[in-house]
Amino acid sequence: MNMMHTNTAHTNLTRTNMTHTNITHTTTLSRKEQEDIRRISALCRLTDGLSLSCPEDGDEYWLLEEDATAAAFLAVYKTEETMWECYAFTHPDFRRKGYFSALLEQVCQYSEALGEPELCLVTDNKCPAATAALRELGAELWNEEYMMEYNTAAGSKDGKSASHASLPNRASDGADGRKQDMELDMDIRPTLEGLLICARRPGDHPSPDKDGITSQDRDDITARNKAHSTARSKVHSTAQDNTSGTDSTPDACVTCRLSLNSTAAYLYSLETAPALRRRGLASCFLIQLIRYLEREGIRRICLQVSGSNEPALHLYRKTGFRITETLSYYLY
Repeated sequence: MNMMHTNTAHTNLTRTNMTHTNITHTTTLSRKEQEDIRRISALCRLTDGLSLSCPEDGDEYWLLEEDATAAAFLAVYKTEETMWECYAFTHPDFRRKGYFSALLEQVCQYSEALGEPELCLVTDNKCPAATAALRELGAELWNEEYMMEYNTAAGSKDGKSASHASLPNRASDGADGRKQDMELDMDIRPTLEGLLICARRPGDHPSPDKDGITSQDRDDITARNKAHSTARSKVHSTAQDNTSGTDSTPDACVTCRLSLNSTAAYLYSLETAPALRRRGLASCFLIQLIRYLEREGIRRICLQVSGSNEPALHLYRKTGFRITETLSYYLY
């Protein structure tokens, strides 16, 4: 990421009642800017009861100061060329001064030279003032997503993990009504985008091509080649919940990716082979994966799923995940 800092000063703007303010645009946060963002986010969560936070791996930041005091910021994540995901926070002591509008105006001006991507503003619906401000600006509700969590940390009286009690039996009903009782063959591979978890049914093995190389071997070779490239790879906060394939692993029945952080795991891109859906394989896969992660010391598994994806919601609930927050996305 290229380092960039630009400053825009504002003085005596009667339209927004702002005096002695300065907006800084940057792609790389200084230590002070990181501390300012953490402090403002924490104050907003404390004041408004927010669960929404602002990760510090954004692509662009706009920070507003009033008399050298950090008052508000807006972070942009370029999830697509045509859409930017935006998170905005205003210090509780500096609200009703038009600071959010001023930051948004700066972002809009900057984006004009980059094809005017749509701005997707995120809220967790716990601050009525934020929702009202978005509607006043004419932003339209586009989508809702649920943050879901599986907590493996609680213990039961018999000393076993309490989460095991919430897991259904490995046997589950498929579309034909028959029980699916199998232990899938699991394969874990490190990639630039996190851990790739592949599962195969017992007896299903990768077939070599005309060169005697299996698809797994080719994936490993590709991953090693990518590791030597200089391309930047980043996992975005929006999970891919569709089940349209098997992550370029044709021999796998179910795949997903994991991003690990200490004792927490973020699960995304869960996919089931189209020809093998409705057979209970995804449930078996998740149950085995959860038990494996427990043994590895993971205490919390998180994921994000679209509110319109009913099959995925049903699957995650059935395997013990619970909704912890709802995120609403407004297009501007």
